[in-house]
Amino acid sequence: MKRYLITADDYGFCEEVDRAIEDLADKGILSTTNVLMNFRRDFSDSPLIGRPDFSIGIHWNVTCGNPVSDIKDIPSLVAEDGSFLWARHRETIRYSGTSQATGSTNTNALCRTSFTSFSKTPIRR
Repeated sequence: MKRYLITADDYGFCEEVDRAIEDLADKGILSTTNVLMNFRRDFSDSPLIGRPDFSIGIHWNVTCGNPVSDIKDIPSLVAEDGSFLWARHRETIRYSGTSQATGSTNTNALCRTSFTSFSKTPIRR
């Protein structure tokens, strides 16, 4: 019999998404979820924490909302209001990993900050 790993992205996006993911996890339909660190800051009340039958990862988000990084560290990825700037982000992805990368230093800073934020949550424990 084949086993499948079913993942739901966007945990932390809003209460409705969180409840749906938690409900599907309780029913045994989901195996994992990925957390959007820049939408919900407090995960201490999450019923998914510590479940041995469920895995939680990070959803690296550089397209929606505001970054967890200080915007001074990632100026090529954000608009004046501090939200992600999608048009410039596409260029970063297109050339990611090359010397031509637009904002590659900014992308690296964003990634480091996202993982640092995730490691400080109760979910990571």
